[in-house]
Amino acid sequence: MKKTVGIALLAFGILLTGLSASQLFRDHASQQEALAIAETLIAARGTSPTADPNAAQSGIPAGSLPAVDPDTPADPAAEAVIGLLQIPALDEAYPIIEGTEEQMLARGVGHYPTTALPGDNEQILLSGHRGTVFQRLGELQPGDRFIIEMGYGRYEYAMYRATIVAADDTTIIAPQGEEVLTLSTCYPFGYIGSAPDRYIIYAYPIADSNDQQPQLAS
Repeated sequence: MKKTVGIALLAFGILLTGLSASQLFRDHASQQEALAIAETLIAARGTSPTADPNAAQSGIPAGSLPAVDPDTPADPAAEAVIGLLQIPALDEAYPIIEGTEEQMLARGVGHYPTTALPGDNEQILLSGHRGTVFQRLGELQPGDRFIIEMGYGRYEYAMYRATIVAADDTTIIAPQGEEVLTLSTCYPFGYIGSAPDRYIIYAYPIADSNDQQPQLAS
């Protein structure tokens, strides 16, 4: 009897491992597809998403799309690929998807729809899974850069600080009165199951980060 139970548990474990591997493969394929779309979107703007990040000027659109006002971009459709997030310190780049539902996060970094877009001079909230796109977020330090490439321009931010909040803490989404990039993922990073907390990074446009310590809105 014990032997039968042991075999059944082993078979169940193998099945779960196979399903997990299959899901990871599908998610990776979806991310690569979304990444290709993001790169095509940026290439159409007339600049490369892999350009030297040191040449970026925060808040100043690159390329030429004169019909698009970078301060008032159109509201993107749900599940649309809207841009690219580069993290030079980690040598990583991820597609940005409009929305934070599971199907969006499986494809890349999700943009919280009620928050601003780069150039809107308000809070931009991007979320990602700790086991995929944001699994190395905890390695970043104040001063590390984030580059967001959109179809209408290129924007660069510097990390100001990181904090940990409860998973149900909604105060991280609030009017800031200035442009602030907020990154969110589940925490602890190695936690198995539904994590109890969120790891939050605040980053500001380079022009605001070099000379002063900006104050976060409460």
